[in-house]
Amino acid sequence: MEVSPGDYVTHQPAGQIDAVWIGAADSRFRVAEFFDSGFYDYDRNWCFLTLAAAQALSGAGDVVNV
Repeated sequence: MEVSPGDYVTHQPAGQIDAVWIGAADSRFRVAEFFDSGFYDYDRNWCFLTLAAAQALSGAGDVVNV
């Protein structure tokens, strides 16, 4: 699947049993831009999002963590 800036992607936590993901609903995000760090593992697996979106996605409430 090819994604471009402006497209929407959906995070679906299906199959996650980890306590962090229990109850997490599907979340829709708009792709703003791509960042190329030069490190494939980071570029392939990381994303940047607002603090509020990360808190809602993780279900952690009003806390800050990795």
